[in-house]
Amino acid sequence: PVAPAPPVAESTEPTGTTEPTGDAHLTEIAAPMVGTFYAQPEPGAEPYVSVGARVKPGTTLCIIEAMKIMNPIDAEITGVIKEVCVSDAQPVEFGQVLFRVDPNG
Repeated sequence: PVAPAPPVAESTEPTGTTEPTGDAHLTEIAAPMVGTFYAQPEPGAEPYVSVGARVKPGTTLCIIEAMKIMNPIDAEITGVIKEVCVSDAQPVEFGQVLFRVDPNG
């Protein structure tokens, strides 16, 4: 028999990190919860942000649907979106990188 996985504790850490990536100067914005990633407010609408978009704290980046609740995910830093790491309507895991932002851009 397989033992059940231990429960996952909720984190209160900010979702922006400065972990080195291929570009060490980029800041990663990670999913704060498990759910479904939505890049735009409704099907057919323009995405909240795309590569090259300038963001600042409070800018809505995407929505993550969790248990039928739509949770807007806002930027916590100022910078330019350099990479969108997930496709629209894709399931995401807690801590999965959603965006890479250049804070110097």
